[in-house]
Amino acid sequence: MTLVGPGGIGKTRLAVAAARQIAVEDGALLVDLAEIGSPGDVPRAVAGTLGIKEGAGRTLTASIVTALRTRRALLVLDNCEHVVDGAAALAQAVAEGCPGAQVLATSREGLGLGHGHERLVPVPPLDPAGAGADLFSERAAVVAPTFDPRANRPTVEQICRRLDGVPLAIELAAAWTASLTPAELLDRLDDQLRLLVGGRRTAAARHRTLRATIAWSYDLLSPSEQVLLQRLSVLAGPFDRAAAEAVAGAAAGQGTPHRSAAAAVDTGDVLHALVQRSMVVAEAGRFGQRFRLLETMRQFAAERLAPTGDSGLVAGRHARWCIDRVTELHRLLTGPAEVEGVARLDELWPQPPGRPRRGRHHRGPPPHARAGPSRRRRGRLPEPERDRRLGRAPARHHPAGGPRAGRLRAGLGGATVQAQPRPPRPTSGSSTGTANQTTRWSGTPGPR
Repeated sequence: MTLVGPGGIGKTRLAVAAARQIAVEDGALLVDLAEIGSPGDVPRAVAGTLGIKEGAGRTLTASIVTALRTRRALLVLDNCEHVVDGAAALAQAVAEGCPGAQVLATSREGLGLGHGHERLVPVPPLDPAGAGADLFSERAAVVAPTFDPRANRPTVEQICRRLDGVPLAIELAAAWTASLTPAELLDRLDDQLRLLVGGRRTAAARHRTLRATIAWSYDLLSPSEQVLLQRLSVLAGPFDRAAAEAVAGAAAGQGTPHRSAAAAVDTGDVLHALVQRSMVVAEAGRFGQRFRLLETMRQFAAERLAPTGDSGLVAGRHARWCIDRVTELHRLLTGPAEVEGVARLDELWPQPPGRPRRGRHHRGPPPHARAGPSRRRRGRLPEPERDRRLGRAPARHHPAGGPRAGRLRAGLGGATVQAQPRPPRPTSGSSTGTANQTTRWSGTPGPR
């Protein structure tokens, strides 16, 4: 069995807890692979823990299999991601040659064992309103004796939600309650990588700051995987495969070697690899598979994008994708598929470039950007609410002189789409002809 998930999600802690609970006759053996440098060193690390020496005419792996063949033991291989080939080879040998032994591995990706020997178990984040808030309160009480868990519970739950329920991030944030109130801490979470530092001195170096934890995984990616992750950082909320392709399309013949490396692979293949390596989260959506980056991962990837000089190019692609999506939403909201348009509007809401946060107590669309279940079932929105929604749609398809002609906001935060209305229809006796409606992209923020 392999516990998989991003750095800081709690794989090691869960594996240790499981090892203590599983009753095996010959006990559990924990082998930490974090400090070894190459896949070939895995058998040596395991043999050292088991007290096995290489026998004459046998490899270390064969000696390990011989030693475990008659034992009922649990072998825990912790932190396999950087030596995954070596860990996989050893685990495969034990699975095939030791019927009484079991292997529990932790990694940021599966080991890829053959013959059905591996079961992948994704480690989920903590529930922000449950175990996540409990963990925060427990750690905060240690550093701030006056911390009141009950009075601060609503704010703590918001903090844990902003941290995506990642245990390491929650623990690092809780340490700040020695000098910040939970409300002050919540207001500072826009830059999580700078804030979430100062882990336990006894912890591994990569777990003392959130940036170091993510960098450990990032450095294991191929150049094309790193480039795609950087470019996906402009997508602030869940996105589909088409959105990933829109922001990540490489510009041939220009830019850094990394960009040319990204151009040589299919975005779909690289996106799949990022999901397999726990760098991107995949989940089922109403209209197909959806993907997202944990917020700390997104901020880290954005930091790595900035020095490449590609930020403007990727931001432009993102803005064009947003305009295309808003145009499609306008078509849905003004036609018979209005209910679908409402649902897709909710999916698009986190994405507009430059859209500021609306305060720490809000996540997702404002109240007027959602339709209640009864309204969706009827398939129509009240006219005032529909007018407000349409105020965020591009004006390029509105009929001349219609009630929504004029300057219409696209809801894109740092930019607006403006339309110049056509003049009134000519009356009898006047000259015929219609002025063309024009749409222009403005880089200045529109009123909200």
